[in-house]
Amino acid sequence: MARTVIVGDVHGCTGELEELLERVRFAEGSDRLVLVGDLLVRGPDTHGILALVRRLGARSVRGNHEEKLLGWRHRRKGLGPDHERVASALSGDEADAGALWGTRYAGPPHVVFGHFARAEPQLHAWATGLDTGCVYGGMLTALVLDEDEPMPRGEGVRPLLKSVRALRQYYGGKGDPLSR
Repeated sequence: MARTVIVGDVHGCTGELEELLERVRFAEGSDRLVLVGDLLVRGPDTHGILALVRRLGARSVRGNHEEKLLGWRHRRKGLGPDHERVASALSGDEADAGALWGTRYAGPPHVVFGHFARAEPQLHAWATGLDTGCVYGGMLTALVLDEDEPMPRGEGVRPLLKSVRALRQYYGGKGDPLSR
């Protein structure tokens, strides 16, 4: 039975991703690997991650670090007026601007995301955050779904999560996202 293995921000931590895939008994050729962005930058092994992703036929969304690299490559500068308007609306002046966006997301559908490193996965009613700060010395976390398994909500996601500890801290220090 094919599974979908969704992994949080890898940031070049090839050794940890390989260990995590071994832990979940990833079946090359039948299981699907999906990465939620930020494969590159800050960690030790950009070339290794790209080679592994290609070899496994993984899919990924574009993270902010990939976007910055592509922007530099294409020499795009600044944001257009539409992007500025959206960026302004997302940063907002709402009273609960400090709240995690997953607490406000009303769904459906259920969204699995990365980018905002926390020591533990974010388990919200309609959103699951998988960035557990591997590059900061935390963990690398995967959500493992069996074929045709419906996505549980909130705490129901917890039994489907698997994590491995970072081999070391590659980036950050005092004031890093995991020290909150």
